[in-house]
Amino acid sequence: MIKASTDSSEDVADVTDTFVPDPQVWKELGISSMTGWRWQRDPDLNFPPRIQIRGRNFRSRKQLERWKAEMLRRSIGERRAAAAGKVEK
Repeated sequence: MIKASTDSSEDVADVTDTFVPDPQVWKELGISSMTGWRWQRDPDLNFPPRIQIRGRNFRSRKQLERWKAEMLRRSIGERRAAAAGKVEK
């Protein structure tokens, strides 16, 4: 993992981020690299963009965590709607 930060006077906790290599992201999410490739190209999914460094792809840990939380909220909303007899998209 690579850490990135800025040298401003802002709170370091708010600006420090970790870059996670794509193979680790795929492993954490339990998906193949092909699925990851598809998710990157699906505008409805809003998957975090890659950060390319020296030919290797990384993702921002903060953006990944926000994305996972959004997917969980969306899933819960869809399940509630289905349970209520209506499907939202």
